[in-house]
Amino acid sequence: MANNVKTKDATQKTNGLAIAGFVCSFFVQIVGLVLSIIGLSQINKTGEGGKGLAIAGIIISAAGIILTIIAIFAAVFFSAWLVQSINEYNWRDVDCSYQHDYQRGVDSARRFELDITCTE
Repeated sequence: MANNVKTKDATQKTNGLAIAGFVCSFFVQIVGLVLSIIGLSQINKTGEGGKGLAIAGIIISAAGIILTIIAIFAAVFFSAWLVQSINEYNWRDVDCSYQHDYQRGVDSARRFELDITCTE
């Protein structure tokens, strides 16, 4: 009975795209994802090493892309909520007055104070 188990010998090289995809998955997720997928495809065809690197690159890249999308949506929704909250505040009921005081000191240094008082 023939043994069809693939073994990795000491001379088997690691796929370069799998390595590049793994490294890029930490910095540029889309590039890492593409390189890892291409590297995994080549590994399946040629039997090179680096299958674990390619799979890890795919997983890390996909997770990074998903987290980036979630962060973008959260920022957009928070910004919209903040703008709506500011717009809903009734600014007409707030009366702000200010006084400024400009003084020239003995040493010719300028001093400017601005006092703002707001009442509802």
